[in-house]
Amino acid sequence: MFFRRNRRANPRKVASPVTGSGVAIPRFQQLLLLAMEQGKKTAADQARFVWSVLSGQGQRLVREGKPIDSEKENIEELTVMARDFAANRLPVLKALDVLALVLIPIQVAARSLSELADLLPLSCLCP
Repeated sequence: MFFRRNRRANPRKVASPVTGSGVAIPRFQQLLLLAMEQGKKTAADQARFVWSVLSGQGQRLVREGKPIDSEKENIEELTVMARDFAANRLPVLKALDVLALVLIPIQVAARSLSELADLLPLSCLCP
């Protein structure tokens, strides 16, 4: 599963105080963590949040080499991925004690982008 128009997978690495080594946190997982931080409790709510970010950037998922065109199918796939993340990856990230290290930069970036969008006139956002 890949994001369409993905420039790179671009995983962010953070240091784990438990292992003393870097832990990769890919963008999709960062978005899920941000969704959780913003109070999205269910996999479906998290998937809708992630979809709002991806679709807002003109991205969508790719399955078996083909773009998933419909919003409904993208959200369904993202929901499955969110459940898998919560069951398998999230416990590992918690055990490695890296969640605070990931969420703080994401929160700052989200806040900065939101403030920037408030300052820009709409003509700057629409071609």
